[in-house]
Amino acid sequence: MNAASTYNRYILTGIRGSREQVVVFPDAFVSSIIVVDRSSVMAVPFYDRVIAGLIHHQGAVIPLVILRRVFGELSAMLSETFSVVHLSALAGGLEGVGLVVDRVLSSIPAGQYTPSSDHLAVDALMAQLPLQLWQPQRWHSYSRSDVQ
Repeated sequence: MNAASTYNRYILTGIRGSREQVVVFPDAFVSSIIVVDRSSVMAVPFYDRVIAGLIHHQGAVIPLVILRRVFGELSAMLSETFSVVHLSALAGGLEGVGLVVDRVLSSIPAGQYTPSSDHLAVDALMAQLPLQLWQPQRWHSYSRSDVQ
């Protein structure tokens, strides 16, 4: 991601961990930022642990990915209310996905944004998502003979 690109703004978000990680989204990748109540999340068992569940928002079903879990904090839980960056069609394979962030830090005009070594561009983050993310998982594996 390049600040000299055609993006107008960058949205900076924070992910807590051993140190806060800043994830940067170009404005064109962001459809909306949603504040979600945990009680509105529908569980999706048998999927990768980074998926928190699904929400209904403005007529759409949005799968939620907890970014702290992507960064390795597998025990990360959702707070009572949390922020979601809902990705647009320009986010490629993650169109329509909601990324759970700990907080929205700021929105910066492209001309004022300077990339930093401690900022993670969302496209680099996308490369860290598990390949099996959208495939149902099983509690344990068993052979066909176990079922008979």
